[in-house]
Amino acid sequence: MGDMQGITFEAVQLNDRSGYFVRATWPDGYEQQITGFTNDVEAREWIVNDSRGWLDWMPHRPQLGT
Repeated sequence: MGDMQGITFEAVQLNDRSGYFVRATWPDGYEQQITGFTNDVEAREWIVNDSRGWLDWMPHRPQLGT
């Protein structure tokens, strides 16, 4: 779900079913987790309403090994 600048977002349930996170996948395959969502609806609303602001706020994604 969601695709901005080649980045995809998807809501994913935690293995213990205690909540959700949003997986952001960058074009090179690097994945980031945005945590703190209590349910699928909340995670999907973040994708629709807040993911663009998150991308604007992040001037550079974390690099592996730094």
